[in-house]
Amino acid sequence: MKGKIITMLTMLAMLGITTLFCLSLPVRAVTTTVTLSPNVNTNQGSYFEVNITINDVTDMYAWEVWMKYRKIINIVNVTQDETLFNGTLGWKVDTYDYSHYKLYVYGYFTGNVSGVSGSGVVARLNFTAIYNGTTTIDIIKTEIFNSAKEKIDATSSSCNVTIAGTPVQYFLGVTSPEYGSLNLTAGTHVYNNGTDVSIKATEDTGAFQYIKVDSTIYKTSTVTVTMNSDHAVSALFKIPKLTIHTNIPNVNIQLGRVSYTTDSSGNLQLTQPIGVYTLKATKPGYYSVTQSFRLIDDKTIIIQMHEITYYTPGTIIPPSPLLSKKMMFSTDVPWSPSYTENYWVDSGKIIYVEPVPNTTAHVKITVHYATLYFPAVEIEASNVAKIEFDITKLYEVYAKEDFKQVLDNSKFFGIRVDSNRRFPLYIKGFPYKPEELWKTSKDGSSVKLTDWNWIPENNAVLITHFCTISLIFGEGTSPGSWITPWLNIIVVLIFVGFILGMVKKIMG
Repeated sequence: MKGKIITMLTMLAMLGITTLFCLSLPVRAVTTTVTLSPNVNTNQGSYFEVNITINDVTDMYAWEVWMKYRKIINIVNVTQDETLFNGTLGWKVDTYDYSHYKLYVYGYFTGNVSGVSGSGVVARLNFTAIYNGTTTIDIIKTEIFNSAKEKIDATSSSCNVTIAGTPVQYFLGVTSPEYGSLNLTAGTHVYNNGTDVSIKATEDTGAFQYIKVDSTIYKTSTVTVTMNSDHAVSALFKIPKLTIHTNIPNVNIQLGRVSYTTDSSGNLQLTQPIGVYTLKATKPGYYSVTQSFRLIDDKTIIIQMHEITYYTPGTIIPPSPLLSKKMMFSTDVPWSPSYTENYWVDSGKIIYVEPVPNTTAHVKITVHYATLYFPAVEIEASNVAKIEFDITKLYEVYAKEDFKQVLDNSKFFGIRVDSNRRFPLYIKGFPYKPEELWKTSKDGSSVKLTDWNWIPENNAVLITHFCTISLIFGEGTSPGSWITPWLNIIVVLIFVGFILGMVKKIMG
């Protein structure tokens, strides 16, 4: 009897310890879940329903669910099941990306009322099947609040939709680029599985950089995309950066109709659309520089400005520049059907400018006189059909200088012509026929001309080549051959002067 009592007491003690241990354990909270159901298998053109169910919720006052799904299905309507929640219901559909829609569904109570507790369907989503394929209706965000406006944590799960049928269809999203174009319009295009789609990028104002398919970069301007899944296509074009450097500061840069100025270091940076440009660099006391170029990517142009140095008759070493030693003619000449040869632009009838029919010609002629440097004559012209002038009279009347003596001093004469079209340039009044003509292109290369004409009755040269023309009246085989004798003379004189100075110092 005594043993039985001890056994019973022992069992009661163990039961008490077990009870105390269990009471000391924390209570696991019930997890609220938001689910989409059921998984759907249907056919193209059919209607189907997906439920939003909220489980194990306490005091739910408001709820919101954000979803996304491929555009193979389309939302038609959202209705409320009032077995759990009978508040206000709302929904909104929008584009998530090129291949997906975004659906926002919500419900809420108003006023000072308690929330609901339990589990149940809160909304029924009514869809229609548009294209063949599969999609997941993904819950991307949920928020649930109680009547105290406190957030209730919840987990979520999605559902799958399969639309049976062949062929399966996929989406191609096209984004229109800036500064260029693609051969497909912006937006979403639908293609059958396995279709090859050619994507071509075309430059407009920007330089082509790449085509991007999803996250892959292609440097070629044409790419083929095989539609075995959804794809996104875009392209990048860049406005090129034009860097201009001049060897002197503060040079005026004329680019088209816009003027700029290089900084104190001779630098200028611009962003310019791709295309063909004519650049002109000018600064008082320096020969202007004109350069045409095609801008297709970032480009750096280096411009060498050469000082206009004049001489005084009887001296050999040129002094500093004298900016007054030049003359300029600038005029607009309108075409007129009543004119025959009445296009003289100066009172002495030395300069003749004939415009292109039905246009207005513009011409600016700058003559640098008392100079050994070239070009001595600079001509800027537009809409010109012909220019003619007498070079000897031009110097005699306007420069008060004997042109023959100019040639005798240098045996070399340079002309530069910039024009928007070719035209015959007829220069008469040369003292004698030049031996050679050379053309210097804008890239600096020189070629000897053979297709120029000498008209003996007017001692005239007729040329149609533009850029820079060098007329050589003495011996020489290149435009620079005339310089060497002068350099030799200068070197000899400097040496003789040095010797005389040393002798004078010794004798003194």
